[in-house]
Amino acid sequence: MDVLSVPLWIILGAGMAFIVLKSQWWSVMMIHPEKPRSSKWLIIGGTIIRLVFISLIFIAVGFYSIYALLIVFSSFMVSRLLILFIWQKRFEVGKGKIH
Repeated sequence: MDVLSVPLWIILGAGMAFIVLKSQWWSVMMIHPEKPRSSKWLIIGGTIIRLVFISLIFIAVGFYSIYALLIVFSSFMVSRLLILFIWQKRFEVGKGKIH
């Protein structure tokens, strides 16, 4: 594995974390208490799509190199934590407000 490709893998993991978290946020915003059936399907369908997306990226990177896979996975997990830490203040401001 080339040292110059490491930033690419880190950016891929961080970008993937951002996309997954934004899609989770969007799914939660679309939930409506008056439409429980469609809300359930939205959450289940979104989860499946996110899992397939994550799996495809990890499989593709795994074919390249195990070290690249470890870098992408690590940057994905660390980025998720950092993004959630940054967004935590926004969550606390709107505490108790669903819609």
